[in-house]
Amino acid sequence: MAKYYKYRIKNLEPLRIADDDTSQMGQTSTLYHIPGSAVRGLVISRLASAGELDRWKSLLFSNGIRFLNAYPAAEDRTLIPSPMGFYEDKRIADKKEIYSIFQMEDTEGRKRAAVGRYCYLEDGWIHYDSVETGSDLKIMLNPRGSEKTNVFREEYIAAGQIFEGYVILEESSPEENSLVETCAIPRKNATVEKCVNMEQIIAEFLTEGTILYLGSGRSSGMGKCQVISAGFTEAFPYTPDFYDAENSCYMMLLSPMTMRGDNGEYVGIHETELREKLGVEDLVVEKAATSIRQVKGYNRTWRTRLPSVPMYEAGSVFLLRFKGTLTAERMKAVCEEGIGIRRNEGFGRILFLKGYDTICGKQKCDFSFSEQEAVDLEAMKQDPDEWNALCQAANGYYRTMLRRKSEEYVVQHPFDAEDISSSQLGIVEGILTRNRYDQAAAESILKNYFDHAAEKEGKQNIHKRKASLKKLKDTVDFILDKDNDLNWILFGEDHPFTRDKKVMGVAISAFFTEKDEWEYRQKLLMDVLRFAGKE
Repeated sequence: MAKYYKYRIKNLEPLRIADDDTSQMGQTSTLYHIPGSAVRGLVISRLASAGELDRWKSLLFSNGIRFLNAYPAAEDRTLIPSPMGFYEDKRIADKKEIYSIFQMEDTEGRKRAAVGRYCYLEDGWIHYDSVETGSDLKIMLNPRGSEKTNVFREEYIAAGQIFEGYVILEESSPEENSLVETCAIPRKNATVEKCVNMEQIIAEFLTEGTILYLGSGRSSGMGKCQVISAGFTEAFPYTPDFYDAENSCYMMLLSPMTMRGDNGEYVGIHETELREKLGVEDLVVEKAATSIRQVKGYNRTWRTRLPSVPMYEAGSVFLLRFKGTLTAERMKAVCEEGIGIRRNEGFGRILFLKGYDTICGKQKCDFSFSEQEAVDLEAMKQDPDEWNALCQAANGYYRTMLRRKSEEYVVQHPFDAEDISSSQLGIVEGILTRNRYDQAAAESILKNYFDHAAEKEGKQNIHKRKASLKKLKDTVDFILDKDNDLNWILFGEDHPFTRDKKVMGVAISAFFTEKDEWEYRQKLLMDVLRFAGKE
């Protein structure tokens, strides 16, 4: 029988745990949770400092102990990664109906639903929010002895947020305990304790009040965290609803996961192995809503990067079909054990969603994760030089982010021009080019062009492959429509730019005019059309 050690950590300072998969040159992104590997690394580091690592190494690197990721916690709720596979109508609203891709025949007129990063599920609704983040700009003078100056941005989790994690320990037999020698665990501001098993080591290390340092930037005032509550619990992590599943079930990933094939290669889902774990017959993955990320890492002790592994991302959902019954007991055992590789580091955590196909709505919530103090902008406004410098920095940063996100949007949301001729794309691009600085004229000419084309199609009853311009018109309207917030299009509904309409505390409207917005919209549309024309 496994034991669950539950703890809550509060980051007293901004926290940055680099996400190498999404970071780019000149920009370091952060993970939005505390990975289990980071907590395991703290335990290993403390044991190594005491000269006791060799005695515990085999257990720490086995699946006998599993360090789960610590996700944001809101009051008495533990949040989980938001499930994938939902679409919504193309309009902005905090509360709206959503549709599962598993029940939809097509996605025309809909877009992927914005359901934040973390949520809880209740009564067929997804109640979601995202972790509050911040960023700073830094300058690297004379990199590698050159005369150049590099400017780069680093993202971090804002201070004052609470994360809840678990350590799962398999119960040790008396014979195993008798072979373990006592170990002195050094802990700051505490008396050294003698521990005779791993349960005592974890409880001693992650005890309430303990100060921990996580992530990077520690010399810059980052990474200081405190354990605010801890203890063993009988409650299963994330309180799932186990049930007997007949012939099918929905399986969701709580952390990145991949399995190995018969020859040791990464295969994502190994249906044969999963079938044996679940105790059913003829298991197949009928449908899936997934995304893939490259899981990377860095060993601070050895100063070396870890091998990159492609994994399904947390929140991925799989519809499993099989013959037989997946019992509640077997379901709990598989959730407790996990699937795939590197389970010891928190990967391969799964959850079976009993009511996934009944989810029909979403609600944006404010879980108030952060206690970060606001900057006194009114005081800064009293100093014109300081205020102008802040506005210029916000303007430059915002335009840089718009440019980067526009480039990502073109690639990640390609326009399917299979049914559109190159001449039709050229006409729209020509209209935009000739009226680059005259929004009213461009919108009027485009409207007349599409209205004339629709009228012509209606009269001729055209059904040719390269005839209808409806798809092209929908794309033009979506990008140029003022009702579709530009920040929402590029950054998403939950981004601070969209939610707060501010950059570095400065209102976007203070430095970004309607004319500026039009120029970015028409450039985005032209880039989308040009990219489509190249394919």
